[in-house]
Amino acid sequence: MSMQEFSDNLSTLSYMSRRRIPTWIYDPKNKTLFGRTCCSWILCILFYLVYYACLATFFTCLLWLVLYCNAPENQPARTGAQSLLDFKPGLGFRPLLDVQKSLIRYSADDAQTYLPYTQNMDAYLDTYNQVNAKPDSQFANCKGKEGETKDVDKVCKFPLEVLGPCNTANNYGYGKGTPCVLLKVNKVFGWMPSIERPSQSNDILVSCSGQNSADEENIGSLAYYPSKNFSGKQ
Repeated sequence: MSMQEFSDNLSTLSYMSRRRIPTWIYDPKNKTLFGRTCCSWILCILFYLVYYACLATFFTCLLWLVLYCNAPENQPARTGAQSLLDFKPGLGFRPLLDVQKSLIRYSADDAQTYLPYTQNMDAYLDTYNQVNAKPDSQFANCKGKEGETKDVDKVCKFPLEVLGPCNTANNYGYGKGTPCVLLKVNKVFGWMPSIERPSQSNDILVSCSGQNSADEENIGSLAYYPSKNFSGKQ
């Protein structure tokens, strides 16, 4: 094969390789990719970047404006009778290790079995220790008639001493087989408890009992701190 024939064959192969790419994808004559030149692609990309950036900014500003006007910073948009709770707060308890389980099971002779419960109680009451360390001027005066107060923007001080033996030094009674369970009322904005039996107590009255007959037999005697229950028992 002569050099001329080799050169002709190489040109033919080069031409065939270029022709494998359709011109609508890449046109070597006009130097376009999908019908656009390099400058056209740059302008197109810049346009959509600016367009979507403006669209995202507009959506963010609109969302912020709606939330800022309708959702107060310190409370939900719907409170009181307008809320889904409708002045019917739920009653929770501690210790709570698993939201799917409410059973408290341990051995009083084995500290490792009730350690998670006491740690859960410590973590929950630590917030009260921090709040109670603030000056009394930051709390509402709740020593009036039936515990009423005009300081609706402040909270009553809850000293942990009123919980009696339910404290961390006593391991909340778990080591003695008399475990403490803290009852908590879920927060409902705009709700003020009404004292139905002020002759018994100025606090919210609760009553604890077994769910079935077996629970009634095993629950034993109960003590309430700092208030009384519906039956007037301490």
